[in-house]
Amino acid sequence: MKHVNLISRKGKRIVKILLLVIMISVSVGLVTYTAVMKIPSSLNKGVPKIIVIGKTNQDLAFWLSLRDGISVAANEYGATYEYWGPDAESDIDKQISLVYKAIEEKPDAIILAATNYELLAQPAQAIIDAGIPLLTMDSNVYANNVQIGSCFVATDNVQAGVKAGEAMKSLLPDGRKVAVISHQIGTTSSRDRDTGVRQGLGTDINILPTVDSAGSEDKAFELADKILKDPEIGGIVCLNEYSTIGAARAIIGAGLSGKVLLVGFDSSPSLNTYLEEDCLNATVIQRPFNMGYVAVVNAVAVINGKKVDPFYDTGSILVTKGTMYLEENEKLLFPFT
Repeated sequence: MKHVNLISRKGKRIVKILLLVIMISVSVGLVTYTAVMKIPSSLNKGVPKIIVIGKTNQDLAFWLSLRDGISVAANEYGATYEYWGPDAESDIDKQISLVYKAIEEKPDAIILAATNYELLAQPAQAIIDAGIPLLTMDSNVYANNVQIGSCFVATDNVQAGVKAGEAMKSLLPDGRKVAVISHQIGTTSSRDRDTGVRQGLGTDINILPTVDSAGSEDKAFELADKILKDPEIGGIVCLNEYSTIGAARAIIGAGLSGKVLLVGFDSSPSLNTYLEEDCLNATVIQRPFNMGYVAVVNAVAVINGKKVDPFYDTGSILVTKGTMYLEENEKLLFPFT
């Protein structure tokens, strides 16, 4: 009897072990199946998923404010989003790879700030061909001179450039040269701002060929340092935040603050200090929060089958030391205080 009971207990133990193995196998199978099977985001409780591909992941004031706008809009309009970007704005290949990765994710919409309007054209078209709505912001993409995407949300960069050029012209001594430092030649924002700056300066001023800082503050510093060796240089116009900071550093380092004019783009704590110290004579402020916000709002509208305007201008304003503490300007210059 004892022998029989012993066998019985062993048998029960074996049965329990077999059942446990079967349950674990089934559980693993379910987990594996769940991981492999992708549910389209449009069916995920009706919450749209948007992938935003920016020019960089760097903690620049412009992109931080823009991402705040994205977050607020996504929360208000019931969308989820992911923000991707290369570590450096000059890493065009990385941004291209992110576009194709986003296509594989099959989101309900993709928002792209293109680092190069020519090299990103084919990847942008691939988004359209995959049946995913595409919107662009900050810098556009073209194919055969035709805008790719449902909507472009950005500053009117030509008009913003005109403001910078006119500001420089109003301060520049007669007979002095002006240099232009771009943040990234190949973006539509750089191209259009450069065009506007030259329009604002007019034809009577000697404007040197535009040089490219290739997404680097240090490169902008090196370029400006070289430019300042020309005794006929009267001013430098820079086309974004870090190119302006790099030029300001060079001007201060050369002991030319207040002697060589500087007009820039964007705002940051550093640029605010340069304004206060008279190294930076003027800067053109964009509205990056609005840019990110409107891009998401329009993306949700497109996802829901609504029509949106092909271009939305988020505006710009020229700020000087004398106007930086006006209430409407202070909100743009100090968004995080």
